Amino acid sequence: MERRDVRKSRWFEDVADYFDLDSSLLQRAVPAARMEEEDQPRDVREARELLKRRFMRPESITLLERVRTSPVAQVSDLERSASWKEYIFLCINAEQNAFDRMSFYEGILRCIVRPLVDYKPLPVVVDYGCGSSLVTRMIAQDYGERVMTISVDVAKYAVEFSVARNRLYNPQARGIVLEDVLAPVDLRDVDLILAYSVFEHLPNSTRQIQGLIDALSPDGLLVENYAGHSRAAPHKSDTWDAYRHRDVNLDSIRDQMVLLHGTLPRRREGAYEADNRERYWIRMGAAAALREAVRSELRREFSLPRRLLRKAGRFVPGR
Repeated sequence: MERRDVRKSRWFEDVADYFDLDSSLLQRAVPAARMEEEDQPRDVREARELLKRRFMRPESITLLERVRTSPVAQVSDLERSASWKEYIFLCINAEQNAFDRMSFYEGILRCIVRPLVDYKPLPVVVDYGCGSSLVTRMIAQDYGERVMTISVDVAKYAVEFSVARNRLYNPQARGIVLEDVLAPVDLRDVDLILAYSVFEHLPNSTRQIQGLIDALSPDGLLVENYAGHSRAAPHKSDTWDAYRHRDVNLDSIRDQMVLLHGTLPRRREGAYEADNRERYWIRMGAAAALREAVRSELRREFSLPRRLLRKAGRFVPGR
């Protein structure tokens, strides 16, 4: 793969380079706006079909189609999670979406990663449910071997892609493919976990969320955007378990972590309302110096008027 400045790159360049694909095919495979597969234009469907046949085994395509077309209640949580294992679009779609969220990742680097690097040698950063993991790519480019990055996902292509480009800047970068989606990942002494749009996909969400909290170092931080509204029916790619346990899961995070920025969803008739805005947490008992350094950076990050933040290209909540 070619070394390139991620902040000056186009979203499809690293993907095309790593997977040896024509960039025009990648751009055709991603519709201009998010839509259901049956509503996609013909050229989009054809491009996606070519990529499926090249990277996914027939049985994986069959499972993915079953998850997509069957009534939600007729697909098990395990089948739903397993359908991601060879899902090549987890790299492609996620990469384009990640570039749209780059200012969010910039905020994480400024507010959390930079204070961590100042606070301790070799902090460990995990992108859990990493997709294309643009955030670890940015960390690797900015900090090299001063930060250990670990990309974690059920999708093998996503982990392989993330690790390959991170190692251009940090040979020690690691990846973990979740072979057993029911078990918590084997991690310990992690300083920062990014879990963005991931908890709703977990087939054993309560246990896995607790496993992530337990994996944090005494000064560990967690960034998540787990939505409320536990009475809602899950989307096609989400699990019943995660939806049933949203209230208890959010309460569990609240009871074990200190909220540095963001708000929990409001409660209505005993249930959390739908709200997937980002929240920044730190372990209870974390060192005051680190807690205040991160809190100060977050306060500065969110203090400017939204208009000025947009102009500066900085992270805007709910953008």
